[in-house]
Amino acid sequence: MDFETIGVALAVLGAFGSVIVFLKNQHAQTQQAIFARYDGVHESYIDYMKLCLEHPQLQTSWYTHDQIQPLTDPKDIIQRDIMFDILTSMLENAFVSYARAPKAIRKTQWPGWSAFIHHFAGRDDYRSWWSVNVGDFTSKQAVGSSQYDEKFERFMLAAIKSERGKSPVQL
Repeated sequence: MDFETIGVALAVLGAFGSVIVFLKNQHAQTQQAIFARYDGVHESYIDYMKLCLEHPQLQTSWYTHDQIQPLTDPKDIIQRDIMFDILTSMLENAFVSYARAPKAIRKTQWPGWSAFIHHFAGRDDYRSWWSVNVGDFTSKQAVGSSQYDEKFERFMLAAIKSERGKSPVQL
């Protein structure tokens, strides 16, 4: 073997090694993005659940099933509405993060969030809040006129319509 052949062989091996390092780095970056996406949504869920623990009288936890009592105190009603706004923002975050994510991520994370959404879509108090604060795109507001993502709004409206009249959703 002459020096020229050795040089070519080393160049090919170097190029092959570079491709392997590149692919390994791409995989690591993808994994970081997956965990960052998960951490962001998970953190918002934990924050919301902490608020539910601090204000159980508002009955905004998903653990509250068919025993929801109508609120009568105006202060509680305002706080519940704010909690539903926070909840909806969290659900939108999950929707944007998972419903549109690559298939591998969507397959493992989205079904739980979809069930969570359908649970709240089955609650009369949440549907009433949605109707007043977001709407149905046909009465008071045009599509996308709220602060929420337009595709998320459509998904929520479909969930609310599909859950209307059903018994409370159990997760």
